[in-house]
Amino acid sequence: MKYRPSRAPENGFRSLAILALWFATMVRAATPSPREVTALEPLSDAGFWTFTRHGGDGRMTPRQDPAGDYLEFESADGKGMAATLSSPPLRVEAGREYRVTMEIKTEDLIPVDPHAPPFDSRMTGGAYFLFRDLADRPASFFPSRGTTAPSNTGWKEVVHPIKTPTTAGTAQVFLVYAGYGDWSGGHPRISGRARGRLCIRNVRVIAGRKIPVLPAAVHVSDPVIQAGIDTAAACLHNASLNGRFEVSDGYTLSGNIVPDLSFGLFGARRAGHAEYVRLFAEYWRRLATQFDAAGRLKSQRVMSQVFFPLGVDEIFSFTGDTGFLSDLLPVADRSLAHVAARADEDGLARLVESGKWRIGEGADWVDWYPQRMEGKTLMFHQWYAHALRRMAALHEEFAGGIGDAGKAREYRARADRIESSLRRLYWRGDHFVTNIDYQGKVADENWCDDQVWAIQWGVATPGQTASIWGWMNADPMRYEGVPMSWAAFDGPQHGRLSWFGRQGAGDILARYKSGQDVRAMELLLRISTIFARDRNIYEAYDMAGNLAHGSAGWGNYTEHIGGYFWSVVGGPFGIDFDRDGSASATVRPRFPSAWTGADAAIVVRGSRIKVVYTNGPGARQLSLEGDQQPQSIRVVTPDGKSRTLEVGPGKTQRVRY
Repeated sequence: MKYRPSRAPENGFRSLAILALWFATMVRAATPSPREVTALEPLSDAGFWTFTRHGGDGRMTPRQDPAGDYLEFESADGKGMAATLSSPPLRVEAGREYRVTMEIKTEDLIPVDPHAPPFDSRMTGGAYFLFRDLADRPASFFPSRGTTAPSNTGWKEVVHPIKTPTTAGTAQVFLVYAGYGDWSGGHPRISGRARGRLCIRNVRVIAGRKIPVLPAAVHVSDPVIQAGIDTAAACLHNASLNGRFEVSDGYTLSGNIVPDLSFGLFGARRAGHAEYVRLFAEYWRRLATQFDAAGRLKSQRVMSQVFFPLGVDEIFSFTGDTGFLSDLLPVADRSLAHVAARADEDGLARLVESGKWRIGEGADWVDWYPQRMEGKTLMFHQWYAHALRRMAALHEEFAGGIGDAGKAREYRARADRIESSLRRLYWRGDHFVTNIDYQGKVADENWCDDQVWAIQWGVATPGQTASIWGWMNADPMRYEGVPMSWAAFDGPQHGRLSWFGRQGAGDILARYKSGQDVRAMELLLRISTIFARDRNIYEAYDMAGNLAHGSAGWGNYTEHIGGYFWSVVGGPFGIDFDRDGSASATVRPRFPSAWTGADAAIVVRGSRIKVVYTNGPGARQLSLEGDQQPQSIRVVTPDGKSRTLEVGPGKTQRVRY
C-alpha cells in the first residue's frame, strides 16, 4: 500500500535525517573509490597482498611452477601457526553473492586445537571477506562458518560463496592458512592454528547473483518511521545471510539468546516472514539438545532458562506447529523447573552464587556489572514471571493433550507470588532496586531498564508507574535523549548509553502501556531518525544520537532490529500475540491522527492476516483479512470498546471508530 506523506509538519528530527543523508552522500562522492573486488593482483604482488602471522611461527614462500606460480604456507613447529594473506580494501556491490575460487594443495595439514572443539577444524585453507560499511565503519566477515582443507591432497579447486550485506561498502579478501577462534578486530584469527603445508594458486573473485531482500511487511504513512522500518528490514536480512541469525556484525561467533537472539526472534515474528522464523525454530531445536539432566541450558547465560520458554511460545504463536510445541514444551518445563528448584519462600531464585560470576555470564542481561551478575536480580525475575504466565497459557489451552491444567495453575500461582515479592521487596520510594541479594545485601541502584520492563510486564502498580515516569519526565534528555540510557545514577561503564532493544524498546512499549501515546511516538520517531540516517542499526548510541565509541558489536545488531519491529507492531499498531482464552491475538490501534494510513502483514498460528488502517474523512477504519485457518482476533478501539472477530479467508472484517 502506498501512502501520501504524513500531515504532520516537518520537524527537527526529519530535517536532521535529511541533512545527515545529504552530507554522507557528499562525503562518499568526494572519496576516491577503490578498485572492484574482482580485480585481484597476482599472489606474488607484495604491494597488494599482505602476509600476517597472528599466532605461532612459520613462513610464506612464493614458488615458481610451469603450471602456475603459487604461495606455500608452512608452520615452523608442532605448535602450529595462525596466518592470513589479505588484500587492501576493495569495492563490493551490496546485496550480491561472490565466489572466491582458488586451487589448493596440502601436505600433512592438521588443525591444532589450543582450546576446545569446534574451533579445531574451522577456517583452515579457507577464505573470507572482512567488510566495512557504507560509512566506512567496521562491518561483518563472511562466511563465519568454517571450512577445512583435507590433510593431504594434490591440486584441487575449492569455491567459497560469500554474500554481501546491504550495508557493505568495501571488503578485504582474506586467504586463511588457519585463523579461527577468538576474534580480534571483528574477524577470526587468533586461536585457530594449524601445522603442515598449504599451497594456494589461481585465486579469483567472481561476481554472482543478486541476493533478494525480503521487503518490509509493515508500512506507515510517516516517511521517517517508514525509513526506519525499511532499514530494520534490510538489517534483519543481513543478520541472517549465513543461513542462521548472527548477534551482529561484530559478534558473529556468539549464539547468545539473552537477550540478543531472543529479541531478534521477537522482532522476526512481528516482521511477518516465515523464513526468518524457520531459522529461529531450527536454532531453538538445537538449543533443546543442550540441557543437562538438571534442566540447565549449558551453552547459554542463566537468564536463558526463562528466554528459552518464551522463544517456544513466540515461535508457536507464529507457526501454529503443534509438532514443534509437543517436542519443546516439555523442554521449556524442565528449564523452568531448574529455576523453581533454586527458589526461596518468596519464589525468588539465585542461579549465580556470590563471587562466582564472570564477565559475559551475568544473572540477567547485564554481563559487565557485578551487582547484576549474581544474586536475585529484578530483571531476571520479572521476565521469569512473564515466562511462567506464557507457559501457563499453553498448558491450559492444550490441557488433556500435550498440556497439563495442573501445571498451568501451578505456573500462575508461582508468577503471582514472584510479582508480589518484587513489589514488596524491591521498591524503594520512586524506583525498583536492581538486586536484593548482592553479596547478601541490597544493591539499591536505579537502572532504567529495570523500571520500564516492570511497567511493561505489570509488576509496577499504577502508583509506582507514576513515580517512575515522574523522575524520567523531569530530565528527558538524560534518560531518553536516545531511548534509553542504562542507568539513572553515575558509575556504570555504559550507564549513559542506549542499547536500543533491551532498553529503548522497553521504554516505548511501557509508554504505550501507560497510555502515553504521544511520548511513545516521539521516542519511536527519535530512534527511527537515527536508524534512517545511518542506514544501519548499531550496537550503542549516546544520548545525543552519536555512535558510541569502544563498542565491538558494530552494525546489523539483531537485538535492536527485533526491538524496533516490536516497538512498531506492538506500539502504534498495538498488536499483542499473547493468546488468552478467547483470542489468538489482540489489536489496540494507537495510530497518530496525522497518519493517513498503515498496514501490516502478520502471521498468527500459521494464518497470514492483513491489518489495514485508514484515516478517512470523519472516521478511522481498521480492516482485517486472513488467508488460512480462521483466527479469533480481539480488537480494542481507543474508546475502550472490545470485540472479538473471526478473521479468515474470503471475508474482510471492518471496525470503524
